[in-house]
Amino acid sequence: MKRRCGNCTACCVIQENDKGVPCPEVTRGGCAIYKERPDDCRKYVCMWLVGFFSSSDRPDRTGLVVEGKPTILGMTWIIYATHSTALESARGKRIQAILRATGRPVVVLQADGRLSALAPKPSVKGD
Repeated sequence: MKRRCGNCTACCVIQENDKGVPCPEVTRGGCAIYKERPDDCRKYVCMWLVGFFSSSDRPDRTGLVVEGKPTILGMTWIIYATHSTALESARGKRIQAILRATGRPVVVLQADGRLSALAPKPSVKGD
């Protein structure tokens, strides 16, 4: 399921430009240069955009942008929190639980720059 960004600009906040600041083209209505946006922006795909999570979990609504990245540990989920309360909200906790349930590592970059990791949810085996 391919979705459209619409007014969501959450990835514009996490993808810093060469000066280390969020993109200056972000407006309340979305990207001011959407049709002429750079290739890096054009190619960027968050997990919500490809149908992961519910349609109401768009990153600008949850405050969480999720990427899947190949690492030495295999596919790893990267969560970028765009504001300080995003991870503690009901949606934030649900998204973290969904990712942990996949059995893959989860790395969290919080809005204040702190980095943490969540272990995959352990599988429960019967005796």
